[in-house]
Amino acid sequence: MPVANAAVLTREKADQPFKATVRIGDGAPCVMDASGARSTFQVFAIPPGDAMMITIVSVPLGETIFSPRLQMRDANGAVLREVARDMFMFNGNALQVQLRLREGERFVVALSDPATVGKSVTNIASSTSTTVVPAGPVFIPVTSGGESLSKLTFAHNGEVTVIVGPIPDAARR
Repeated sequence: MPVANAAVLTREKADQPFKATVRIGDGAPCVMDASGARSTFQVFAIPPGDAMMITIVSVPLGETIFSPRLQMRDANGAVLREVARDMFMFNGNALQVQLRLREGERFVVALSDPATVGKSVTNIASSTSTTVVPAGPVFIPVTSGGESLSKLTFAHNGEVTVIVGPIPDAARR
């Protein structure tokens, strides 16, 4: 798998994390494993640094969501570790995973997971908001909320965001 066409992570300001968002679509490169299963993929170049955290997020596009799995690769493109689709958790309607970068990891490859593509998942997202209402000399907090139900189908295409930044000080302890 070539790493030469890797998406480059950039940042707007020096104190912000590196970030790249890519839409994996019909023209995306594809690989086939030994069993004949195909996966679309996108390679991202990881910026150098010590004590870094990487976050990968797959967001829904309409009623589908990219079904991600990952390969962490070294500077020569050799696979150092793999992260399965079931390691990604829903955060709202997005699938997300966070990892500490290990020494030698220079590329992350987001691949579609052919075992889950075409399957559906139902997700319940809840939200709350609190408003403070004045009632004479006192203020009363009023909390309201709701839930929404979404059904998403795992797909070979979608939108993937990769964010790389320093590990927060509290997490280093």
